[in-house]
Amino acid sequence: MPDSISIGFRRSVRCSDGKTRTGRVIYIHPNNIFAVLEFTGVTGKWRESIFLTGPENPKNYQDRDHPAFHRHVFTPEEDEKILKSKSDSKLAKEIGVKINVIWSHRALLKRRAQA
Repeated sequence: MPDSISIGFRRSVRCSDGKTRTGRVIYIHPNNIFAVLEFTGVTGKWRESIFLTGPENPKNYQDRDHPAFHRHVFTPEEDEKILKSKSDSKLAKEIGVKINVIWSHRALLKRRAQA
């Protein structure tokens, strides 16, 4: 386990919404693959997991510049194709995402339409 992180330590990370927050480490995977941090906000406490990467843990390093590391940002045209798609597997290949991403995004689009 890297000496830079231990249970109870506070660590600043970029959360899934893109904002940098400081949370308390509550769990570290036995093989040092990831850690779970707990944050406190206006709506209460929540947790996010982070990969333990970088020079202190090179076996888990991921190339953060690799396109597969980033979430796909759908265009309005892609949104329309997703809603009208008859072949999700072909569309996933065309857009360059996995089929479950197509399904999840379609569900999101339908929820937004109902709101």
